[in-house]
Amino acid sequence: MQLNRQFHAIFCDDIRHEQNGKTTLVGVYNAYMYVSAFPIKIGQLCVNFYFRTPLTNPFTDDSSIIVRKGNEELYKATVHATNLQQGFDAVIRDEHTSQELAGGFFIHDLVLEGETVLEVIAESSGVSHFGGKLWIKDMSEAEAPDSFPM
Repeated sequence: MQLNRQFHAIFCDDIRHEQNGKTTLVGVYNAYMYVSAFPIKIGQLCVNFYFRTPLTNPFTDDSSIIVRKGNEELYKATVHATNLQQGFDAVIRDEHTSQELAGGFFIHDLVLEGETVLEVIAESSGVSHFGGKLWIKDMSEAEAPDSFPM
């Protein structure tokens, strides 16, 4: 089923919501997080997400944001369709062309026994939307650059 929806997620160390409406992401991970050794306990890992759908295809079902490690769900948040619609009705104006669901959350005290891949998925209207992955690897596998640009 083609829904023409966009979903993006970013892993980081902290999310800060500022009074002027800006969101600051601290310690953003591109694709890899390198740790000193396994097992390891990560005190806090954050995920910031943005889920968008055209007004011509609005969110009509519950939507969930899920972080998985393999088949294990580490985190799941579900927004019920009626709450989504009430929120959108309050802010949608003539110039808007889409509905957006954006936010962030914190995963605390994540214990990993070895190298791991985490992935973020949004589920809505029976369709899964892939948002991104984070590979957590041993630091000894990190490739050091030969030189740094000046």
